[in-house]
Amino acid sequence: MPDSKSYLNLLIKRVNDLIELGLVDPLLPENRPFAAENIARFLASLDNFDPRIVTPEHVPSPLADTVVTAMFKNSDAAGLGMESLVNAALADSESELIGKVTHLQSQHVHSNVGQKSWRTDVEAETDKREVVILESQLTKFAKTSKRSLIYCQTRLTDRTLPGGTLDQALADLPRVVMVNLLDFKLTPARQYFHEVLKPCLCKAPPEPLDDVFEVHHLLLPLFEQIEPDPDNPLHCWLTALLRAHRSNKLMGEVVDKDPILKKFRGADKGFAQIVDRHYTVASNPEERMRYESWMIERTLNQENIRALVNEGKAIAKAEGKAEGKAENQLEIAMAFFRRAQPGADLSAVARELKSLNIPEDIIRSARERASAERG
Repeated sequence: MPDSKSYLNLLIKRVNDLIELGLVDPLLPENRPFAAENIARFLASLDNFDPRIVTPEHVPSPLADTVVTAMFKNSDAAGLGMESLVNAALADSESELIGKVTHLQSQHVHSNVGQKSWRTDVEAETDKREVVILESQLTKFAKTSKRSLIYCQTRLTDRTLPGGTLDQALADLPRVVMVNLLDFKLTPARQYFHEVLKPCLCKAPPEPLDDVFEVHHLLLPLFEQIEPDPDNPLHCWLTALLRAHRSNKLMGEVVDKDPILKKFRGADKGFAQIVDRHYTVASNPEERMRYESWMIERTLNQENIRALVNEGKAIAKAEGKAEGKAENQLEIAMAFFRRAQPGADLSAVARELKSLNIPEDIIRSARERASAERG
């Protein structure tokens, strides 16, 4: 195993490679421009970043966005895996199972009428006119349920032909199923690991109205608090994914050491395919580089937002202007947005400004001016 200095040297080299390939932005707000060595040292100083990700012995997590999309990249290699995982979630909630996957697409980009775009990790279509969406989210995102509804709504209506009648639109509606692998709790009050969202009649108990769409939140930290059922396919899936993720091991290593998971692999061809795919992806130099760049960018973006918020609070506190005159409030808001890294979530910056009692019209003006300055 390399010592800490060797880790740092490997990290510097890899960051430099990623900068040259355009996969990592060399600029950070607090010190421009950042060279590869500066970025590497900054990352190595963080408690939530492990420099060993660039070493050969590090195993890309099967729950990372880039790894999930690579494992479920095509229907020939991963169609059975998608069917198995999604049907395991549906069976656990006593919902109707999906049909045979006929088409798979990763990183599918969607846009709405206002040309705002987003992309899903993996999407599939089945022989039963169904659309299936699989998402993995390792960092907390408070609006996961609302985002899921937007994703489902997009797939419900994107087959509707312009000028068609209502009857035609209804006839073309597919069933949409979305499964979210979430490594966080949505709220402290909700304590069951498997949450299902679908249209229902609000009474006690709720009565489902239609199966046109359903969203399954699989809350991994809550799953870790229960005793897995060896006869439940969903429990086997989540156990294997979580153990590999937490222990930095291949899914195959985890499965081989557990008789229950080993038996499940022998009985479920889809699960067996994804176990094999994890090894294939982790061994592919191109996929490893995508994973490393994702880890680095993800950490940089998180740290930049945190630094931005802390610095903005300090400015407001020191100058005592958070509730002052409009021109001072605009100055503070501009400072927030100017310090945001290109590509950062400016909505998070806006929320933080709102918590400092900056009026929404000033926040909006500051955001527009900062964007104009960047060109």
